[in-house]
Amino acid sequence: MPVTATLKLDHTRLKPGEKTVLRAFGLVTPGVISDSDQIFSWNVDLLVFDSTVARIDAAGLLRPASDRDPATSSAGTPDGADLRGIRDTFLNFPAAGRTEAVELFSVPVIATGSGVARFRLLPGSRGLALESDFLVVPLGDGPIVEGADYTAANVVLNVENVSIEPPLLAISLTPGGKVRIETTLPAGVQWVIEMSGNISSGAVWSALPGGITVEGRYSVDVDGQGGQQFFRARQSAQAMPSGY
Repeated sequence: MPVTATLKLDHTRLKPGEKTVLRAFGLVTPGVISDSDQIFSWNVDLLVFDSTVARIDAAGLLRPASDRDPATSSAGTPDGADLRGIRDTFLNFPAAGRTEAVELFSVPVIATGSGVARFRLLPGSRGLALESDFLVVPLGDGPIVEGADYTAANVVLNVENVSIEPPLLAISLTPGGKVRIETTLPAGVQWVIEMSGNISSGAVWSALPGGITVEGRYSVDVDGQGGQQFFRARQSAQAMPSGY
């Protein structure tokens, strides 16, 4: 085969809700490089196995190195979790893929659940203008060659849930006579401290306003008057940025 197709992930391990980028590349193989000028065109399918674990954001697909001529290119057609017939040309990229792998496209990947997701490239199943998966033009008057080896066009993403230890509350008195409720903030998690007058099954819990975070600890001060009160920490629905 004249071309080696590969897939790579910027990150191969994520937590649910995090993102990474999947990139596809093409490179002329050593066996034909002496007679080849460049990759002329490409047409591939991107398959996603177990989209409950991760999905591609097809709207964010980019082809920065390609020509992106509407007559001979496409960002692909969604087919369930897959994307069919992603294709383009390299008319404006001399020696594309001849000595260095050229990026065909990149697409964001979003982790949606725990488990293992696999991504795979295959020859494009759609595309009327350029039906061959890869066309490599020759140096001189030799024949155009087509096809690719997809052995390395297969990549795995691991998505793991984060195990969060239950928070421990510390209670102390401030110099001003108030009660300070404090807990440690695990990385990427935001807590809210709530108060209730009882701990029965029908207890009503109210979030305490005015909390502050200092050096990884979250605290809120409350008036110590007014009888018995109970406090708890609950993970907030608004997660802190994880830095991806």
